[in-house]
Amino acid sequence: MAISNALETNKQKTTENSSREWLLGSYDTRNRGTSNSLFLDSSGNNNHATMSGVTNSSWLADGALKFNGINSLITTPISQNIFNNPNGGTVEIILDFGSREDLRGVAGDGNKGDFSLLFMQCYGNVVESGFVSRPRIIITQSSALVNGYAHYSFTYDRNMSRFYTDAVLKGSRSDNNLTILNNPILIGAGALTNPNCFSNGKMKLFNIYNKALTQQEITNNYNHFVNEKLL
Repeated sequence: MAISNALETNKQKTTENSSREWLLGSYDTRNRGTSNSLFLDSSGNNNHATMSGVTNSSWLADGALKFNGINSLITTPISQNIFNNPNGGTVEIILDFGSREDLRGVAGDGNKGDFSLLFMQCYGNVVESGFVSRPRIIITQSSALVNGYAHYSFTYDRNMSRFYTDAVLKGSRSDNNLTILNNPILIGAGALTNPNCFSNGKMKLFNIYNKALTQQEITNNYNHFVNEKLL
């Protein structure tokens, strides 16, 4: 099948839900392409990402990408300042994090400066998501993590930040009119790209939206992914 046809087919699989019009980038391992350096964007927006530290052995039998916890990383061309737009933004992932010790940061901007994105970094029995520094972080308990593959989402609507596990709200905080830094969203590392902040989890899908999805939209996505056998 030609790449364009494959992308269109998988675009339909990935985005047949109420949030598809807001999708900026979709990194779906079912349609990643054949390269270990380029990850095709399934959203139809041509926001293809680059990969580093990824080899043939990084791809598992179930199709997931296994991050090595050392240097494997996906760099998207999409800036985290999408969260600055009036509709806010959302990142979501289908992930098997392995263990809390392996959850060192699922996504971020590699900067660790104030107003930089941090999505799912684990410290002991808590999970942090939000915009560094810590006063702007959602802290959730380890119960927010699910063994095996699960659907995790973080939204910011210019007023509130929210974190969901399998479409269930697990944490929120008031964050009014933050000005988010203009750095690309990285997948596989948190707010600082050093050996202590690289993820060691297994990813099937990572989506970026230029809207803070509602809980109903997140629920629709979750149900869609269950039907697609991604969970």
